[in-house]
Amino acid sequence: MEYITLAREGKNEWWRYVLSLFAILVVWLGSSFVLGIGLVLFVMLDSDPNTQLDMLTGRIVGVDPAWLFVILMLSAAALCAGVLIAVRVIHSRPVRSLITPRAGVDWKRFAVGFGFFFLLSALASIAEAVLFPGRYEFAFKPVEFFKFLPLVLILIPIQTIGEELMFRGYLLQGLGLWFRRPFIAAIISSLIFMALHLFNPEVSVDPLLLPAYYFLVGILFSLITLQDRRLELAMGAHTAVNVFTALVANYTVSALNTPSLFMVKTLDAPFGLASFIAMAIVFYVGLFVWRRAPTQ
Repeated sequence: MEYITLAREGKNEWWRYVLSLFAILVVWLGSSFVLGIGLVLFVMLDSDPNTQLDMLTGRIVGVDPAWLFVILMLSAAALCAGVLIAVRVIHSRPVRSLITPRAGVDWKRFAVGFGFFFLLSALASIAEAVLFPGRYEFAFKPVEFFKFLPLVLILIPIQTIGEELMFRGYLLQGLGLWFRRPFIAAIISSLIFMALHLFNPEVSVDPLLLPAYYFLVGILFSLITLQDRRLELAMGAHTAVNVFTALVANYTVSALNTPSLFMVKTLDAPFGLASFIAMAIVFYVGLFVWRRAPTQ
């Protein structure tokens, strides 16, 4: 069975999609709201003058960054929970159908996607560091790094898998029921993926190229999911992108406020977009063209 047709395993009346999207938003945004209000109340009532809500920026200051990271990731986990509830309860279809037509999830395929894209991210960072000397600053702080390490390794996969289940799973398959050509479903789901990332702080650096980057990320992950007829590669690659950013080379302007090994002083949007396009081509060719060459 083709991956994009797996939605047919469940009930697909139009009202179920309306109800499901509403339920997902309620679970996701509702959880984010509750967590945010809880943090604000904690800061206001903890009697610590160092912790406060900056009324100008709307940011919480003085709170341990690890707590802020956990709350951010828990909000993303709520998205994952909302998708699973909608698929299982409203559509009456197995959760497995969001990932694969097979009997179980292939975690080795996840590891391939993670390892390959993590390597490509490292090579792109090395190229940037060579081309732009001084842009990468060694920022390793052992105590902070190892405090965040288990949080990143546990919570970021939940966040990225949740996004993949939503955009390359639920939305891509759902749109595939309405459009005969899968690339239309891929474009629409990628536009929605891009739109929800417009609130990331790094977008302010380049409001044109950064949205284009997020759109191309969505297109790449949709393409490899449709080509591979399963979701594990996209889940692994997406996890690699965020783990690499969080632990290896983060930016001074980033949605992931984590102590990485290196801090990149400049978010170079043109270079980032060009390097991602090169990485996407190598990733696709390495997985679906080069490996099949001997048999053609």
